[in-house]
Amino acid sequence: MSLPTKSKYDAHFLDIQSKHPRPSPTVPSPTFSILGHAIINAPPAAVYDALLDLPNYRNWNTFIPGAKLKKKSSEASPETTQMHTGAVFEFTVKMKETSDSLTTSTELCTLAEPLKTSTPENPHPVTTATWVYDVSGIPLLKHLIWSEHVNEIIDLGDGRTEYVHWESFGGVLATLIKWFASDDLARSFRNWPEELKGYVEGKQ
Repeated sequence: MSLPTKSKYDAHFLDIQSKHPRPSPTVPSPTFSILGHAIINAPPAAVYDALLDLPNYRNWNTFIPGAKLKKKSSEASPETTQMHTGAVFEFTVKMKETSDSLTTSTELCTLAEPLKTSTPENPHPVTTATWVYDVSGIPLLKHLIWSEHVNEIIDLGDGRTEYVHWESFGGVLATLIKWFASDDLARSFRNWPEELKGYVEGKQ
């Protein structure tokens, strides 16, 4: 289905069925990428708050039924449970719809911008949040796999939000992930924006 869009990307980039490489800040030449995209009938603040609200992932995200902070940045409030720049957090991941098996993945938030809202000078601003697979505890992995998840919150200026997210994979192990897990990952990434949409719109 074609979506109305203010994204800076073309239809090829936004093709949710395609796994073609899409660059990200730290994976400029990935082996493959997966993407999801939705127009959400809610303001950007509501969408962004839900994306950063780790404890409530269990209430909407079937791919990530659990998420929690492991380490806060030095600038963060001691009480915060939200994702923020410099935070290390853990996802509980359900890779297959047909299995109850769960794995965990440790991630590092490299950027969670302050929310940008529409102005006459910038009617469709983009707010970006990114995280990367944290391999600091397993140094060997940093030579074998890199992945980065990019989220863009686009203020459509009429009370609606465009949400685009993708993850890019590089390194030797990326080829194995593409062969054995990319179909499950791609399905989950297509579902993710629709589940976020249902959760946020349901709270309006």
